Amino acid sequence: MGMRPSRIGIVLGLLAAVAGDPREVAGQDLPTLLRHARLRRVAAEALARDDLRLPFRPPAPLFDGAPGSDEPGLPTHGSPTPAVHGPHRPWPVDTLDVVSKLERPVFRRRFADVSWAFHQGRTYEPLDTTRTWDLRARLEAHFGPPTQTLAEIDSVESLPAEAIVQFEYWIVVNDSIPVLVLDVNGPLDRGLVFATDARFRDRLLTLRNAVLERLVTNGRRAAYADYWFRKGRGEWSVTGFDGASFFDRRIARPDPVSGRPSVTGETGRTRGG
Repeated sequence: MGMRPSRIGIVLGLLAAVAGDPREVAGQDLPTLLRHARLRRVAAEALARDDLRLPFRPPAPLFDGAPGSDEPGLPTHGSPTPAVHGPHRPWPVDTLDVVSKLERPVFRRRFADVSWAFHQGRTYEPLDTTRTWDLRARLEAHFGPPTQTLAEIDSVESLPAEAIVQFEYWIVVNDSIPVLVLDVNGPLDRGLVFATDARFRDRLLTLRNAVLERLVTNGRRAAYADYWFRKGRGEWSVTGFDGASFFDRRIARPDPVSGRPSVTGETGRTRGG
């Protein structure tokens, strides 16, 4: 059964707190995904609490694709593994349409039955090591405003931390392929979550790079301002890029009817948009 993008954001947010493989996500139901996320989090907390450590191993490239595969697989455990740059078929992007916030219902209906595969932070490529707020400024320059931000989410403070998606781009590639680009860890983290139809999970990184490589090859940035909610601290901020520098300014809880914030100058002061 398909999930609406709002539910997708929650699931991907939960899973982004632990290392994930797109092949583990595709085709599983919501209770199974949540149980796996919970088990991994409990294990991580136990490891940190008991100060248990595995013996050091030097980094090594990993290729776990099927025999004859032309696409490197993703590691399923341990620390991020350097990307393996083997031969692969390029993914031509003929059209790329970013869904506006008013077009969200159309996207939801069209892709209601999609099973999603996702990728986050599993390589040492620039897309995974660049600060998220820098990538957000580049997304603004190349794709315009996000499809959805915290300004469009009701009752943000009541959501679990793992379910808070700071911003979301919903994209349709080549008139038929749904793509989600999400920030689940906040602007001071690195990288983004990239998700697409699980039918394409074997070439997920190829599609990710085809859609987002322009953020690296042409690193122009545009000014933007977003709300950011730190669940652990119960704090709201306006964060963004004013055209010259990045900023993060604490604010009181935003008025839910004021809409998105907007940059009004290099000081990072904002008004309701």
